[in-house]
Order: sequence, then structure tokens, then C-alpha cells
Amino acid sequence: MSYMNYIAQFGKGSMKIAERTFAYTATEGPTLGVAANANPTAYAATEGLLCIDNQATVNSGNGQIILPVCVHLWVTARGTAGTYAAVRWVLDNATQFSTGGTTLGAASIYYDTRSGYADLTAKGKVHFGDLTLVTGSSRKVVWETVIDSSATVFAIGDRHTFMFQDPVSFANVERSIATDPVRPGHYVHYVPGVQIGRQCSLIMQPLVTVMTAAPSFGVAVVTVELGHPREAA
Repeated sequence: MSYMNYIAQFGKGSMKIAERTFAYTATEGPTLGVAANANPTAYAATEGLLCIDNQATVNSGNGQIILPVCVHLWVTARGTAGTYAAVRWVLDNATQFSTGGTTLGAASIYYDTRSGYADLTAKGKVHFGDLTLVTGSSRKVVWETVIDSSATVFAIGDRHTFMFQDPVSFANVERSIATDPVRPGHYVHYVPGVQIGRQCSLIMQPLVTVMTAAPSFGVAVVTVELGHPREAA
């Protein structure tokens, strides 16, 4: 669902939902990017591009549920020779990150000068890149889609935005390979509005045909966390 629908359905006013909204970014910066798997020609249980682990527990004050809002990627280095790219989104009932990639830093999107205010601490732990995952506890595929199919899969400057919301008409700006091979495209992809429960995870796994070198991406992620203690105030 859209961010405004999160506010309408889960927040008691925009301030309360903003306090529980977190933006995640990589320390590598917008031009260097983070390298992905060089040749993911098949989905593999221990490989991922993005992993969102919910580190909340069932203890008092730790019952947070994570709702992804969007994942935004932009290509900083092309994966040579790739011609077809797809991703699938997988939920697991255990945290899944093991090694690899980079850890994204979390920041609350809200500030206030009221007495006693302090940023909430995100329960989400987000990793991106050439990830090694644990084997998996009990996985289920919740969405799969083609994200690009052209002579220049992951051209530098291409942007891929994954929106977790109700189906709506998205505006994609795609380049013509024949007449405009340089200008990057902006692709917006629908993903169902999933929820990541306590000690569970959401994984994005890539599949790209005949790619011979690893692409790199800039990355930004936005989530909403329900269940922080101040919600009862």
C-alpha cells in the first residue's frame, strides 16, 4: 500500500507514523555502488541481493512488525552481457543474513524538539550486495517478476524502484535501444504489501541470464515499523 495509506490505516496522525519510518542507505555512496553476484543464472537458497531481517523478539517492548515501503536501486556499473533480469521476493520465519555485501545504515525520517524526544532504534537489519544467506528455515515465495529484458540490462544510470503497495498504474520511463541507447531508464515495479514478523526476514533474490561481470548498484530502502512502545502513549 502507499505511504499515505500506512498513515491512514496504522498511524494516529502523520507524526506517529513518521517516527516509525526508517530510511536505509549504504556508506559506499551514490556513485560507487555495491557489487552484486556476477552470474546468478538460477535462484539459489544461499544467495541473495537484499535481505531485511527483523531482529525484534517477543519480549516486552520488542514486538515490532516491519512493513517495507520501497526499495530503490540505481546502476553504477553494468553487468556485462546480461540480457534478461528477474527477481523473486521470499519470506522466511528466521533471520537469514550470513555474510557478504554491505550493511545499510538506518535513520529515522523524523526529528522533534519536544521534551524527552529521542529517535527510535530500528529493529530492521538490512544487507545488500553479493550476499550469502543461511540455508533457510521455512521459506515461501511471495512475488516474482521480470525487471529488465533488453540488449543493455542494467545500463549505467538505470533506476529500479520496487513499491510495496496496492496495484496502481506506474509510470515507467524506458529508453529505446535503437534510437536512444545512452539515456537511462526508470522502472517502477509492484510488490505485494508484505509484513516481516519478529525474527523473520524478507529476501530479494536475482536471476540474470548470461551475465559475465557483476553489476553494482546504489541502494536506498524505506520501511515502517509497527509496535514500538511509544505507540501506546
